[in-house]
Amino acid sequence: MNRDKNYAGMIALISTALTKRGCYVGLSTGDVDVDILKATEERSRHRTTTLVGDDIDLLIWLLHYSETENTTIYFSCDVNKQSNKHKVY
Repeated sequence: MNRDKNYAGMIALISTALTKRGCYVGLSTGDVDVDILKATEERSRHRTTTLVGDDIDLLIWLLHYSETENTTIYFSCDVNKQSNKHKVY
C-alpha cells in the first residue's frame, strides 16, 4: 500500500515539474506505447514535437498514426547508447 502511494506521489511530482517547464504530460491508463504515440501525433498537429524512445518499432507505429497535415515530428531511439551522436529521424 505504501509503495503504491509513494509511486503515485512520485509520478505527481515529476508531472508537476515537467508541466511547469512547459512539457506536455499525459498519464496513460491503457497501452502505454499506443497512448504515447497518439499523444505525440496529437501534439504534432499544433507544434514541432520530439518523441524519445528506446525502440525503433515506435518509429514504425509513429508513421502509422501520423497524418500528412502534422507539423514536424522528430524521433530519437538511441538515447541509451554511449555515443555523442544520436540518430534523429
